[in-house]
Amino acid sequence: MHELAFGFSLLPSLDLDAHVELVTAAGAGGLDLVGIQDHPYVPGYLDTFVLAGALLARTNTVTVFPDVANLPLPQPAMLAKTSAALDLVSKGRFELSLGAG
Repeated sequence: MHELAFGFSLLPSLDLDAHVELVTAAGAGGLDLVGIQDHPYVPGYLDTFVLAGALLARTNTVTVFPDVANLPLPQPAMLAKTSAALDLVSKGRFELSLGAG
């Protein structure tokens, strides 16, 4: 049985400072998860995986995941390697979630 976890979904706008402030407050408030919407074709959004790395580097309790990774667009090997690297450098705080777009 898994414990229940709580979090929210983040729209990856270009305002990194606002995202860091929000996710830091979420972690301090006891939230467990932050999902980052993955829309790589929207010019006004940060890349989901780059933003995930930035947020993981600035927090130490929150788990981050793409909400959900757009599976048809990236090459599978690159998606796997990027996800594994984020999980490794964050000490297990990155989860990969997949979707068909």
